[in-house]
Amino acid sequence: MFQDEYFAEELRRIQFDFEDSLLEVDCLKDLEFEKLEGKKISFRKGMKVKLPFWLARILEKEGYVKVHVTEKIDYPTLYKKTLGELEHMGLQNINKYFYILARMTLEDAEKKKLSLTFRDKQKMEIEIRKLMTSRLSKILKIAEKEKNITNMVRNMTPEEQWLYQLVSDAVKSWKTIWKTKEDQ
Repeated sequence: MFQDEYFAEELRRIQFDFEDSLLEVDCLKDLEFEKLEGKKISFRKGMKVKLPFWLARILEKEGYVKVHVTEKIDYPTLYKKTLGELEHMGLQNINKYFYILARMTLEDAEKKKLSLTFRDKQKMEIEIRKLMTSRLSKILKIAEKEKNITNMVRNMTPEEQWLYQLVSDAVKSWKTIWKTKEDQ
Protein backbone atom coordinates (compact mmCIF):
# COMPACT_ATOMS: atom_id res chain seq x y z
CA MET A 1 0.00 0.00 0.00
CA PHE A 2 2.78 2.45 0.93
CA GLN A 3 4.58 1.84 -2.38
CA ASP A 4 1.41 2.54 -4.36
CA GLU A 5 1.00 5.86 -2.55
CA TYR A 6 4.69 6.68 -3.09
CA PHE A 7 4.45 5.92 -6.82
CA ALA A 8 1.24 7.91 -7.20
CA GLU A 9 2.73 10.88 -5.34
CA GLU A 10 5.83 10.90 -7.54
CA LEU A 11 3.71 10.76 -10.70
CA ARG A 12 1.59 13.65 -9.38
CA ARG A 13 4.79 15.66 -8.77
CA ILE A 14 5.95 15.04 -12.35
CA GLN A 15 2.49 16.05 -13.63
CA PHE A 16 2.71 19.25 -11.54
CA ASP A 17 6.15 20.04 -12.99
CA PHE A 18 4.69 19.64 -16.48
CA GLU A 19 1.66 21.82 -15.76
CA ASP A 20 3.96 24.50 -14.35
CA SER A 21 6.25 24.44 -17.41
CA LEU A 22 6.01 27.36 -19.83
CA LEU A 23 4.30 27.11 -23.22
CA GLU A 24 4.36 29.69 -25.96
CA VAL A 25 0.92 31.02 -26.91
CA ASP A 26 -0.51 33.53 -29.38
CA CYS A 27 -2.95 36.00 -27.86
CA LEU A 28 -6.23 36.03 -29.77
CA LYS A 29 -7.97 38.70 -27.67
CA ASP A 30 -6.95 41.49 -25.32
CA LEU A 31 -6.91 40.35 -21.72
CA GLU A 32 -6.18 42.17 -18.49
CA PHE A 33 -6.27 40.86 -14.93
CA GLU A 34 -4.78 41.52 -11.51
CA LYS A 35 -2.36 39.25 -9.74
CA LEU A 36 -2.60 38.68 -6.00
CA GLU A 37 0.03 41.33 -5.27
CA GLY A 38 -2.13 43.94 -7.00
CA LYS A 39 -0.05 44.07 -10.16
CA LYS A 40 -1.95 44.22 -13.42
CA ILE A 41 -1.08 41.83 -16.21
CA SER A 42 -2.27 42.47 -19.72
CA PHE A 43 -1.97 40.69 -23.02
CA ARG A 44 -2.77 42.28 -26.33
CA LYS A 45 -4.13 40.53 -29.38
CA GLY A 46 -1.26 39.29 -31.56
CA MET A 47 1.30 39.05 -28.75
CA LYS A 48 3.35 35.89 -28.28
CA VAL A 49 3.90 35.10 -24.61
CA LYS A 50 4.96 32.17 -22.47
CA LEU A 51 2.50 30.98 -19.85
CA PRO A 52 2.40 28.04 -17.46
CA PHE A 53 0.70 25.10 -19.15
CA TRP A 54 -2.22 25.07 -16.69
CA LEU A 55 -3.02 28.74 -17.35
CA ALA A 56 -2.56 28.40 -21.11
CA ARG A 57 -5.11 25.54 -21.21
CA ILE A 58 -7.69 27.60 -19.29
CA LEU A 59 -7.19 30.67 -21.48
CA GLU A 60 -7.30 28.51 -24.61
CA LYS A 61 -10.69 27.08 -23.56
CA GLU A 62 -11.94 30.62 -23.06
CA GLY A 63 -10.70 31.63 -26.52
CA TYR A 64 -8.07 34.10 -25.35
CA VAL A 65 -4.97 32.25 -26.61
CA LYS A 66 -3.86 29.60 -29.06
CA VAL A 67 -1.28 27.19 -27.65
CA HIS A 68 1.71 26.27 -29.80
CA VAL A 69 1.72 22.48 -29.84
CA THR A 70 5.05 21.30 -28.50
CA GLU A 71 4.87 17.89 -30.12
CA LYS A 72 2.21 16.21 -32.19
CA ILE A 73 1.27 12.82 -30.77
CA ASP A 74 -0.49 10.73 -33.40
CA TYR A 75 -0.19 7.19 -34.69
CA PRO A 76 2.43 7.86 -37.40
CA THR A 77 4.60 9.75 -34.90
CA LEU A 78 4.25 6.99 -32.30
CA TYR A 79 5.01 4.32 -34.87
CA LYS A 80 8.22 6.11 -35.94
CA LYS A 81 9.31 6.61 -32.34
CA THR A 82 8.66 2.96 -31.49
CA LEU A 83 10.49 1.76 -34.59
CA GLY A 84 13.45 4.01 -33.77
CA GLU A 85 13.51 2.74 -30.21
CA LEU A 86 13.43 -0.89 -31.32
CA GLU A 87 16.16 -0.41 -33.95
CA HIS A 88 18.71 1.33 -31.70
CA MET A 89 20.54 -0.05 -28.69
CA GLY A 90 20.47 3.13 -26.62
CA LEU A 91 17.54 5.19 -25.41
CA GLN A 92 16.32 7.55 -28.10
CA ASN A 93 15.67 11.18 -27.26
CA ILE A 94 11.96 11.88 -26.74
CA ASN A 95 10.07 14.87 -25.41
CA LYS A 96 10.64 15.29 -21.68
CA TYR A 97 6.89 15.08 -21.10
CA PHE A 98 6.12 12.54 -23.82
CA TYR A 99 4.04 10.20 -21.62
CA ILE A 100 1.95 13.05 -20.23
CA LEU A 101 1.34 14.45 -23.73
CA ALA A 102 0.41 10.99 -25.04
CA ARG A 103 -2.01 10.46 -22.15
CA MET A 104 -3.56 13.88 -22.72
CA THR A 105 -3.99 13.10 -26.43
CA LEU A 106 -5.83 9.88 -25.58
CA GLU A 107 -7.94 11.65 -22.93
CA ASP A 108 -8.86 14.38 -25.43
CA ALA A 109 -9.91 11.68 -27.90
CA GLU A 110 -12.02 10.07 -25.18
CA LYS A 111 -13.71 13.40 -24.39
CA LYS A 112 -14.32 13.96 -28.12
CA LYS A 113 -12.13 17.07 -28.16
CA LEU A 114 -9.97 15.30 -30.73
CA SER A 115 -11.38 13.40 -33.67
CA LEU A 116 -9.83 9.96 -33.48
CA THR A 117 -11.46 6.72 -34.52
CA PHE A 118 -11.74 3.89 -32.03
CA ARG A 119 -9.31 1.83 -34.13
CA ASP A 120 -6.74 4.66 -34.29
CA LYS A 121 -6.98 5.12 -30.53
CA GLN A 122 -6.37 1.39 -30.06
CA LYS A 123 -3.38 1.48 -32.41
CA MET A 124 -1.92 4.43 -30.50
CA GLU A 125 -2.35 2.65 -27.16
CA ILE A 126 -0.56 -0.43 -28.55
CA GLU A 127 2.34 1.69 -29.88
CA ILE A 128 2.65 3.52 -26.55
CA ARG A 129 2.85 0.16 -24.71
CA LYS A 130 5.47 -1.14 -27.18
CA LEU A 131 7.51 2.03 -26.78
CA MET A 132 7.26 1.89 -22.99
CA THR A 133 8.24 -1.79 -22.93
CA SER A 134 11.27 -1.18 -25.13
CA ARG A 135 12.40 1.79 -23.07
CA LEU A 136 11.79 -0.08 -19.80
CA SER A 137 13.97 -2.96 -20.99
CA LYS A 138 16.78 -0.51 -21.78
CA ILE A 139 16.39 1.28 -18.43
CA LEU A 140 16.66 -2.02 -16.56
CA LYS A 141 19.86 -2.87 -18.46
CA ILE A 142 21.30 0.58 -17.71
CA ALA A 143 20.38 0.31 -14.01
CA GLU A 144 22.10 -3.05 -13.77
CA LYS A 145 25.44 -1.69 -15.06
CA GLU A 146 26.20 0.61 -12.08
CA LYS A 147 28.24 3.00 -14.24
CA ASN A 148 28.13 6.72 -14.84
CA ILE A 149 25.59 6.95 -17.64
CA THR A 150 24.73 10.65 -17.70
CA ASN A 151 24.29 10.72 -21.49
CA MET A 152 21.70 7.92 -21.27
CA VAL A 153 19.85 9.53 -18.38
CA ARG A 154 19.60 12.70 -20.44
CA ASN A 155 17.33 10.85 -22.90
CA MET A 156 14.97 9.72 -20.13
CA THR A 157 11.69 11.38 -19.27
CA PRO A 158 11.22 12.42 -15.61
CA GLU A 159 9.16 9.26 -15.01
CA GLU A 160 11.92 7.13 -16.49
CA GLN A 161 14.65 8.91 -14.49
CA TRP A 162 12.72 8.30 -11.31
CA LEU A 163 12.20 4.63 -12.22
CA TYR A 164 15.87 4.27 -13.18
CA GLN A 165 16.99 5.67 -9.82
CA LEU A 166 14.61 3.38 -7.95
CA VAL A 167 15.70 0.26 -9.85
CA SER A 168 19.39 1.22 -9.79
CA ASP A 169 19.32 1.66 -6.00
CA ALA A 170 17.53 -1.68 -5.60
CA VAL A 171 20.06 -3.46 -7.85
CA LYS A 172 22.99 -1.95 -5.91
CA SER A 173 21.47 -3.09 -2.62
CA TRP A 174 20.79 -6.55 -3.98
CA LYS A 175 24.34 -6.88 -5.30
CA THR A 176 25.86 -5.97 -1.91
CA ILE A 177 24.39 -9.17 -0.51
CA TRP A 178 26.81 -11.15 -2.69
CA LYS A 179 29.93 -9.03 -2.30
CA THR A 180 32.83 -10.76 -0.64
CA LYS A 181 35.52 -9.01 1.43
CA GLU A 182 37.80 -9.01 -1.65
CA ASP A 183 35.14 -7.07 -3.64
CA GLN A 184 34.96 -4.33 -1.01
